[in-house]
Amino acid sequence: MADDVERQPIKASELKTGCLYRTNKPFSSRDFQMDAHPRWLLYLGKSSSFDCNVVVYVFSSTTQLRHFESGGDKENSPHRKYKKGQYGFTDDCAICFDDIIDYMSEKELEAYELVFMDKFDNDELKKIYGCVLKSNKVKHIEKVDIHTNLSNIGIKNLPMPKRRSR
Repeated sequence: MADDVERQPIKASELKTGCLYRTNKPFSSRDFQMDAHPRWLLYLGKSSSFDCNVVVYVFSSTTQLRHFESGGDKENSPHRKYKKGQYGFTDDCAICFDDIIDYMSEKELEAYELVFMDKFDNDELKKIYGCVLKSNKVKHIEKVDIHTNLSNIGIKNLPMPKRRSR
C-alpha cells in the first residue's frame, strides 16, 4: 500500500492475526520505558486464558538496529529484521520477540487508532513463530495461544511450544 493513501482507524473487532498495524496516537507501554510516539505493531491474536478481559498479543518494531548488531544488548534475543518497503515498513527496522509490549484489552488497543499497513505472508509468520518459541520472555500459555491463533489463519504444521524445564 502506498504511503500517501489516507488510512482510517479500524475497530478492535477488525484486527487480523499476522498483520502489521500502525498507531495514529502516540503509544507507550506500561511495562517498558519507551517514549510515546506512533508505533508499528505486529498483531498475533488474542488470549484465550483470561475470562473477563480479552488480551491481545502485539510486538513493536524499532529502527534502533544497533541493539541487534554484534555486541548489542539484543544481539542474542530472537528477532526479525525488515528492510524499508518490506511488509509496509517505512524504515529499516527489527521486531524483538523478547519485548512483548503489554497486556491490554482490544478496547485499550483500539484507543490508539490502529490503521492496517500490511499482512505478513505464511513463510514469514512461520519465522516469526520460531522467534516467539525461542523467547524466554513470552510465557508458555502465550506461546500456545499464538500457536492456536496462527493455526486458525491457516499456518499449519507449527511445532507446539514446549514447557521450560525447571
